Formats: sequence, structure tokens, C-alpha cells
Amino acid sequence: MEEKVFLCGWKKSENGFRLWLKEEPFSKAEALSIPQAVENLIETVKSASGVVTPVFEFSPHLPYGETEHQFYEPEILVLTGDEWFETEEPRLTAFALPEAREAKQRWFEQFFSGPSCRKCKIPSGQRNERLLQIRHPSSAYDAGFAYLGCASISLFSSRFLELLTNAERKSLYFLPIESSGRLQKRFFELTGPKGPPIVAADGIKATGWKCPECGRSLFSYFSKNLSCRSFVARTDLPSPMPEIFTIGPIWDLNLCVTSKRWHKMIGKKGTRGILSTPLGVLPDNLVVRKPDLMVLD
Repeated sequence: MEEKVFLCGWKKSENGFRLWLKEEPFSKAEALSIPQAVENLIETVKSASGVVTPVFEFSPHLPYGETEHQFYEPEILVLTGDEWFETEEPRLTAFALPEAREAKQRWFEQFFSGPSCRKCKIPSGQRNERLLQIRHPSSAYDAGFAYLGCASISLFSSRFLELLTNAERKSLYFLPIESSGRLQKRFFELTGPKGPPIVAADGIKATGWKCPECGRSLFSYFSKNLSCRSFVARTDLPSPMPEIFTIGPIWDLNLCVTSKRWHKMIGKKGTRGILSTPLGVLPDNLVVRKPDLMVLD
């Protein structure tokens, strides 16, 4: 069986924390700590279903650690799909000639209004109107991701878009996805607008790199003591803040929702396979605009 995203619930219990699958409430686990309870639930699901790597989406969100509460006011979630979409990019072998590698980069560049950096492959221009084509479309989930060089692309189904209000859809830019195979669902690529920039947090080590050629950087956070993977500055958030908006540049665009808005959507038709991750929000005194990162070789 393929990997699957399971919608889960949780509550405090006499023995710590109890977690369960909402579609199968008898599949549950319990432990003194949340991390151990999650590990126990993983083993329960693996044994019962044969899923190799179960992924959980909790509603409501699991409680945050005591030291990280300060980062989630307001509480904003980044939405991502747990499905990789393969594009029609040229395939190269490990021993491909420089000419073939250059041709592949030019293929990526046709989707943007400007050239990409020859070092880090990040495009310099905006996303143009050229439609993205995928090789093997999947209808299992309502969101996913793809790559154009070093650009990360977010894809959402028409069913997900139907959950948005007219005003929300008008505030976002989407392009339809084409496919060389049969599409059981219509998918759309999120292309804009660009949102508040990703920043680093003072005193917390970021993982990523900086390009010596174009100066752009790509970084995130991976810590067992931190629920979020990225941060924005509180002063960079739109005011008044909408319930749905984007963050990041065009080449690394992400869709965000308020926690309140997501809890109204989760579990409905159109949210299958969509994961939410908290977005860290920093006061000015903790914002680092140019973090110290490894220089890309």
C-alpha cells in the first residue's frame, strides 16, 4: 500500500495523551508524551494497514512546546500536498554532457520571464503564462508539489479551490495544469502573488545555503523542539490580514491560512492529502534578514 495521510484527533488522558484516526477511531495510541504517542500511533497504523510511512494531520493541531508558543501569534498554517507530480522535464544521466545540462536548464527557463542562475538554478523572473504539463497525474490527493529547476511549485485541485470564497480565489493567481495522461481531477498551479519574505530567527540555527553567484538563499528549520519550518516577520504580514494568502517569492511560493480558517475546511471534500505546518511569526527584535548560511559549492 502507498503512503497515506491520515486525519487524526487527540486529547489529554490520565495516561498522558491519546491519539486516534478519525476515519478509524479504534486505531489509537497512548503515551505520556506527544512524541511517544505519535510513534506508537505510527506503529499501530503500520501493523493494521501495511502503510509504509503513515503521515498524520491533526485537527485540532497538536499542542506546541512551551518555548515556541511565542512564535504562533497569530496562528498561521502553511498548506502543502503530500504528492509529488512529475513534470515533462528532460531526463539526464549522471554522465550527461554540459550541452544536455544546459538544454535542461533552458527548459526550466521557458516557464519564467527571466533567466535562472547558472549556479543555483533559481529563476530571476516572474512566472509566465506557459502551462505546466505533468507525466503521471494522481487523483489520490487534492494537493501536491513539483519542481522547475530549483523553483518549488504548489498544486491544488479544483475541489480545493471550490472551498475558497470568490474573494479568496480572486486574491490568488492560478494556472491550469496539463497532462500527458488522463486527469481524473483538474489541478491548478499556484503562481502568485508573491507574499511576505521568509526570514531567519535570531538564535535559532537555520539549515540551507546561499548562492555565491546571484546572492539568493534557501533555508528552513528542522528541530524536534520546533513545530514550524519557516518564519516571517510580524511587520511584513498584510494588514488587515486575510484568512488565506501567500508567503515567499514566486520561485518558492506557499499558501497559508489562519488556523481558524483551516479548521473550517479540514476533513471536507477537497482537502484530502493536505498537510498543515505552523508558520513562525517573529517580532522585529528576533528577525534576521540575511542569515549566516553555507555558501553553495
